[in-house]
Amino acid sequence: MHPHFNYLSNVSLPFQNLVVGCAAGTFVMAISNPLWVAKTRLCLQYENETAKTYRGMIDCLKKILRDEGIRGWYRGFVPALFGTLNGAIQFAIYNYLKDWRYRTKKIPRDTPLVCFYFNHYKTNWTLATHASAQISFIQ
Repeated sequence: MHPHFNYLSNVSLPFQNLVVGCAAGTFVMAISNPLWVAKTRLCLQYENETAKTYRGMIDCLKKILRDEGIRGWYRGFVPALFGTLNGAIQFAIYNYLKDWRYRTKKIPRDTPLVCFYFNHYKTNWTLATHASAQISFIQ
């Protein structure tokens, strides 16, 4: 495990993978949330017949920053974090199944498992989707 995550060494590997998956999802949301906010506002301005507020993506991002500050770019950030749980759960399940495969087949850990990924993708996706379905429903 990476030295930055030494505090996770006391917990199980699947939980470590879940935490790392959540951290990755949070980072991606932090980068992409301003673009989602701008896209949503651009789409919503075409629902009514009033004058259009934004001319494009860059104009929208500039006006949000000018009028609302950096907080405007991160509207809806916390609910969007719940959407990253599905990917984190998939990451944890995939790594758990991969480790299980290495143990049961007694394969060295540095052996690539290309066929394993394709064969177990649907199982991984199904388990993660069912695990995060309640959160998606609430969201």
